[in-house]
Amino acid sequence: MHKLLFKLKIKLFCLLSIAYVIVGVIGGFIFGLLIPEEYFGLFPVIGVFYWVLGLILVVSLDRCRKTNPDKLMNTFMPNKTIKFVLTLLFLILYTNFYPEVKMQFAISLVCNFFIFSFLEMYIYFLYNKKITQKKNRHEIHKQ
Repeated sequence: MHKLLFKLKIKLFCLLSIAYVIVGVIGGFIFGLLIPEEYFGLFPVIGVFYWVLGLILVVSLDRCRKTNPDKLMNTFMPNKTIKFVLTLLFLILYTNFYPEVKMQFAISLVCNFFIFSFLEMYIYFLYNKKITQKKNRHEIHKQ
C-alpha cells in the first residue's frame, strides 16, 4: 500500500514539474519572441515560486494522509489561502523593487496563479480519489 502512495507522490511531483516547465516555456516564448519589449529578467522566478508552493502542497497532503486522512480538505484550503497571501506579498515586494515592469509582472503572476491553482485542485482531486479508494478497499476487507 505504501508503494502505491509513494508512486502517487512521485507522479504528482512529476506532473507539477512538467506543468511548470510547459507554462514557463510558453510564457517565455510569448515574452521572448512575440513581445520581447515586455520581457523582464526575473520571469523564471514566478515558475520557481509556484513550483515550490506546489511541492509544499503535495507534502502537506501526504502528512495529513498519515495523521488524519478525513481532514484533507482542512489541509488543502489553508494551503490555498497561504499561497494567495504569499502571491500578494510577492507581488507587492517585486513591484516595489522593480516598478518599471510591474504591469508585466502582475499579469504574469496572476496568470500563473490561476493556472497552477487549477492544477493543484486537480492534484488534490487525484490525491483524494486515491485515498478514498484505499479507505474503501480497507473497509471492504474488514467486513
